[in-house]
Amino acid sequence: MKVLVSHGAGKDECVKDALDYLVPLLEGRGYEVFVDMTKLRGSDRWSDELYYELYKCDAAVVLLGPKTIESSEWVRRESDILMSRHSMKSLHHVLPILLGGATSRDARGNGFGPLMTLQAAIEDRVQGVNPIPSADAPIRVIIDWAMQEFAHIGVVTRCPDVQRWAERIADYLDQAAKNATKSVERAAGILGMDEIRLAQIKARVGSDLLLAYELMAAAKRGPLLSQALGELQPALDGRSLESLIQQLLPGWVEDTAAKCFLPDKSSEGFAGRIIFFPAKGMWMASHHVQRALFARPGSWSLRELADEDDLPSDDRPLVEVLMEACVQELYTVFLAHDDRSQGLDGLIGITPSEGVKDYLVVSLADYPAEIIVEVATELQRYFPWLNFILLAPPDHEDAIKEIEVFNLANLVNVEPAPTPVSQMAAYRLKKSTDQLLKSCS
Repeated sequence: MKVLVSHGAGKDECVKDALDYLVPLLEGRGYEVFVDMTKLRGSDRWSDELYYELYKCDAAVVLLGPKTIESSEWVRRESDILMSRHSMKSLHHVLPILLGGATSRDARGNGFGPLMTLQAAIEDRVQGVNPIPSADAPIRVIIDWAMQEFAHIGVVTRCPDVQRWAERIADYLDQAAKNATKSVERAAGILGMDEIRLAQIKARVGSDLLLAYELMAAAKRGPLLSQALGELQPALDGRSLESLIQQLLPGWVEDTAAKCFLPDKSSEGFAGRIIFFPAKGMWMASHHVQRALFARPGSWSLRELADEDDLPSDDRPLVEVLMEACVQELYTVFLAHDDRSQGLDGLIGITPSEGVKDYLVVSLADYPAEIIVEVATELQRYFPWLNFILLAPPDHEDAIKEIEVFNLANLVNVEPAPTPVSQMAAYRLKKSTDQLLKSCS
């Protein structure tokens, strides 16, 4: 999360001291801090960058000393922009901090009225809990108070995709906190967070992201996640709760195993794989694909082929029947037109959708390995980016030996494969969340 610090350090020594103390504390808690430099504000390039940061930050701190209030036109401008975003609900967290004996009355008289109205609201909120120190208190006392507003999110990950995944989850938690703060706090308690981390959940900035990472980790401890989601249920509407669950469920999948579901990337684009996956159900393949793509909505299209018993019964060779069934499913995978009567000819020339990975799941329990390999190989000639997931139920785990006989260059054996214990735990988590959603309908 990015925190912008607006200040008049060039005018007030107290502001400079506060800035020097504040920034390392925020960075130590995992925030990206942007500090505007007074001496550069005059250049056009800097002005553009500053305005960009003002409109893109996730939270802001405004440090106000007596001389800053009296004569800093830039800090007034920045305050106006930040408060405009705050009033439009696009910036939830703006924290004004009075220093060096500065008063809200002086600030109001010098153009900081909206900011001081927010200051009064903050004062009412924290009264009796964590009262704001007076503006002439020692700098460290004032900044230590301010840090109570910021959760200790830490450097949890260096992976931008995981960060964005957590931020999507945090958006739902922010919604839940606005509807029922106690529900969020109880959910955090269910996860076994200690007193220090529970205190952080009450912070105004970063607490949603902190809890998002805790929930993602809890997917590997199924029952705790289900119970935490149960606490969040009253604070979210049915659609939001369902979306939150969809984001969280793939978290049980091992990262190394998930990477096996990614197509090979080359200079010509993505080359599809044939993925051998020993697991009980298609939903497990779906969870692995979602985990591989960091549960990014709209980044995959996946369909499962029907059982052999559901295919047309005629005198044609099975390979022809299977090819036809696969082609029919590909109309959905590729989001193609609804006229499927053209068969394969209706798909020739189709190109992959940008940013979307395509998967077709076929169960080795339903079709002979040689038939599946023949069909998959043929279809990948036309659609080289298409990924085939060969689902091997527990009693078909040795089928990998049958597949390896064909020496397929793009064959991937998922490792580590989910164990019977992890599959059962994932199934129980899925069923418990299904029941939770059913109770909302």
